[in-house]
Amino acid sequence: MSDVTQLKCWPSCVRAIDWSQDGIIALASTEQVELLYPTIASYDSETDVSEWRHFDLKVPWFTNEELPRKDPAPLNIYSIGEEISLSYPIAISWSPPGLAKHRRCALAALTANLTLSIWAPNGKPLVPSNWDRRLIINDTLRDYFQDTLLTEESKVASKFEEKIRLRCRIRAFSWAPSIHCSNPKGIVGTQISWGRPVLAVADDDNHIVLLAVDSPASTIGSQDDWSAEVLHHFPIKMNSSGPIYERGTFEDLMQQQRHVSHLEWSPWVDKGTGLQSVVAYATNEEVRARTITRSQGSFVTGEEQVLARLELRFAGPMVWSPKVGGGGMLTLALFTNTEVVCLTISSEDGFVKKRASHHVDGRWDAISGIAWDTHRDDASSLHFSSQTTTTHTPTAALELSDSGLSSISTTEWPYWREQISGTQAHYSAHHDLKGHANAKVWGLGESPLGDFIAACHTVHPTDMIEYGTPSDRETTISISDMWARNDGVTFPTRAVSAEGIYYTIRRWIEKEVESAEELPALKGEVHQKLIAVYPSPQHSAKTNSPSNASFDSKDLNTLLECFKQKVFLEANTLKDRYEILASTICTPNDSNELPRTLIAFRLARALQDLPSFLSDDHTFSKSILEMSRQAINIVNDLIAEPDPDAEGEDDPIAESNAQPIPSRYIGEATETCTFCSSPIPFENLWLAYCTQGHEFIRCGISFLTIQAPGCTKKCGICDTLFLTDDFMARDGVLQVEAGSSEMSVDGDAGIEQDTKMGDAGDEAGTADSPTEMMEGGEAMNANVDAAQTPEQIEELDDVQASAQKGKNSAITSSRPISASEDHATTEASSKPKRKVRKRDVPVNLARVLFLGCDVCIYCGGKFVG
Repeated sequence: MSDVTQLKCWPSCVRAIDWSQDGIIALASTEQVELLYPTIASYDSETDVSEWRHFDLKVPWFTNEELPRKDPAPLNIYSIGEEISLSYPIAISWSPPGLAKHRRCALAALTANLTLSIWAPNGKPLVPSNWDRRLIINDTLRDYFQDTLLTEESKVASKFEEKIRLRCRIRAFSWAPSIHCSNPKGIVGTQISWGRPVLAVADDDNHIVLLAVDSPASTIGSQDDWSAEVLHHFPIKMNSSGPIYERGTFEDLMQQQRHVSHLEWSPWVDKGTGLQSVVAYATNEEVRARTITRSQGSFVTGEEQVLARLELRFAGPMVWSPKVGGGGMLTLALFTNTEVVCLTISSEDGFVKKRASHHVDGRWDAISGIAWDTHRDDASSLHFSSQTTTTHTPTAALELSDSGLSSISTTEWPYWREQISGTQAHYSAHHDLKGHANAKVWGLGESPLGDFIAACHTVHPTDMIEYGTPSDRETTISISDMWARNDGVTFPTRAVSAEGIYYTIRRWIEKEVESAEELPALKGEVHQKLIAVYPSPQHSAKTNSPSNASFDSKDLNTLLECFKQKVFLEANTLKDRYEILASTICTPNDSNELPRTLIAFRLARALQDLPSFLSDDHTFSKSILEMSRQAINIVNDLIAEPDPDAEGEDDPIAESNAQPIPSRYIGEATETCTFCSSPIPFENLWLAYCTQGHEFIRCGISFLTIQAPGCTKKCGICDTLFLTDDFMARDGVLQVEAGSSEMSVDGDAGIEQDTKMGDAGDEAGTADSPTEMMEGGEAMNANVDAAQTPEQIEELDDVQASAQKGKNSAITSSRPISASEDHATTEASSKPKRKVRKRDVPVNLARVLFLGCDVCIYCGGKFVG
C-alpha cells in the first residue's frame, strides 16, 4: 500500500486539505475540489488496487438560478472577489457527522466570490453524479436580513441595498463541533443524539452569524430539502464610532475594520445544565471571543472578550485543540508573523488563564497547515507547515505541556516533513536540477482517529521559470504516522466512525503484520481494545443519561434516544458488533454467523417489547413485528436442536426460554411473492424462498424480504442489505399508476413526487429517490427477477441512480459565473425566498427502528445507496 497519491492539479489556497470522519479527503484546487476515498484491499489480496479512488466536484461552477448576475457594486463596497473572480475555492471544511444522507459528513466550500456552498451526496458517495450543491448559505442570509436590517445600522454602507449586499458576502466560516457528551468514552459509528448542525459565518459588514443547517437526514424526515436558519447574529465592536465608508488616504482605507479575517469554534464542554463553547475571531488588531451556551436547543452568547492584542489580519491561522483540559479549559493556537501563541481559555467565561509562545524560525511565508496530536494525556503536540520554507526551517512540531511550548522537531521527525523532503530530492534528481528544487506545502489534515497525518505539497524549480500546461501540474498527498507507534493499535477515547477504525487497522496490518498467521491474534486484540475503549453507554454514571428515559413517551426524538441506549447500544450487542468489525477487517474469510444471529435475535426480542401504541394503527409496523416474532422462533428452534459438538458449552442466548413467541397480530403480516403470488415461509434470517422457489434477501433489521430494486441500501463495510428509510417512510408501499408518468406513494407521510421517466430507450431508471420503481409491471418484474443476489441488486440500484441529475445538468452553466459579465442584470435581492416544506413525522415502530439503526447494527459501518 503506497503512502503517496498524486493528483493532476494545483491547490488553490492554504489549508487546502481536510479529512472527514467518514474517511474522505477533500483537496481544494483551482478548478474543482478533489475527493479521495480509501480503497484498501484485504491482506491476502493479489490484486493491485490503488489506495485512493478520487473524482472532482465542480465547486466553482454555478447556475444562473444559484447565483443570479448582479450590477457592479459602488466603489465604497466594491469587492474584486464578488465582481470578477473565477470563484475558485479559498476554504473547505467537512461538517461533523450526521448532516448528510446516512449520517455522513457534508462539505462546506467557500469560493472566491464570497459564496459558501454545502455539498453532499444523495446516494452512493463513490458515484460522482450523486454529489451536488445542496444549499447556498448566502441565500439564507439574504432572506434573513431583508426582514431585520431595516432596524440596524451599518458603518460600512448607508443604503439598504448596499447593506444587504455586504451582509450576504461571507468572509470566513467554522462548523460547531459534534456533541459527544452522552458517553464520556465515545461511541463507534453513531450517537445517541446527533444534535442540530450549527455553522458560524463572518460577513462583510462586521457581523458574525450563527446558523443551523437542516437536511432530510438531520430532521429525521420532516423535510425533503436542505435549509438553514439564522439562530443569532452579533456585531463586532468597533474602536471608532464614526462611519468608515467615507473617502480617505490608502493608509486610512487599510486600517478600516471591514470584516473578520479568521473564525474558529471550540469543542463543547458539558456543564451539567448545558453545553458551553467559545467562538474566537480575529479583527485587524485583536483576537476576540464570545462564549456560546447551548441548552435545550437554544443558544445564548456571552459578552465579547479580548483574548490577545495580536495582528492576524495578514497572518494566522488559529486553531482550537480538540482536547478539553481539566476544569473545562480549552487551548487555542494563534500564528502571527513572528511566533505561535497558545492560549488556555476558560469555557465558562472566555478569559485567558495561561499563555505560552514559541518563535517560528523567522519565517516570512504564510502558515499553510496545522494538525493537533492529542493522543497523550500529559501533553499535546502541534504540527504546522509553512507554504515555502517547511523543508528549510528546523521547527515543524511543538509540544505543549504545563511547562510551555518547546520544539520536538529533528531531522527525521516529524515523518510527514521527511516524506516531503524525499519527494523534493526525487524531483530534483529526476529533472537534473542539482538541488535547485523546493516543496510548497499547502495543508495538513488529521485522519479520523487522529493517528495519521496527510500532507499536501507541490514541488517546483527554484533557479528557472517553471512553464507547463495544466496537465503537467501535480499535487502529492502523503500519508504518515502522527507519532511513533510502540504499543500496537490504539483507539482514541472519543466518538469515532467504523470507517476510521477500518482504515487505521488496515494500515497497521499493511505495515506491521508479516504473515497471515498473525491476523487471528490481532483480531482478538482489536476486539478486546474496542470493548475496553468504547463500552456501552448503559454503564455511564451520569444522572442525566438517556438510560433513564422511557419508551412510554410519544416524542420521536425521545423514543430514538431510548432505542439507541437500550437496544442498539446494548452491552452484549456491542461486543458482538465489535467482533464482526474486527473479523471483517482482520480475517474477512471467517464466518460471523453466530454474532450476527445473536444481534438479530436481541433486536427481534427488543421489538416485541416495544409499546403496542407504536404498531396498533400502523400496518407496516405490524408486518415488521410479525417478522421479528418469526425470527425469534427460528432462533429458538436452533437452540432447541441438540448439537453434539456443543455439549457442555454455555448457551449463547441464555436469556431465551426457547419458547415460541405468540403473534400479536395473527394473519395481518403475510408475505407473498411478487412473481407468482405464492406465500413466502420464514425459514432463514437472511434468505427467503417462496413455495415456487423464487429467492429473495431479507432486510437486516426488519427481516422483510427485498422484492424490488431501488429500495435498498447496504453497509459499506460488511455489505449487509437493508430496506431504505424512504421505503419505510412510505409504509413500504410502492404504487405506479398505469399509463401515468407520475408516481403516487401511499403512506402517512403524504408525499407525491413527479418522476420524469423518459423514453423507454433512454437510460433505464432515472430515479433520484431509492423508492422509485420502473414504469410498467413487466419491466419491473423482469429486473426483480434478475436481482437475486446482493451484487445484482446493487447493480440495478446503480443503473437507476446513473441519471439522477438529468434535469439539473441541462441547466448547469458551462463556465463559472462572473458578475461583471452582466448587462441586463438582476440584483441578488430579487431572488425569491426559499420555501422549505415541512411535515409532521408520524411516530410508529417502523420509524423508530429504521431511524434508530442509522448505521449498520452488525458492524457499525455507514450505509451506502
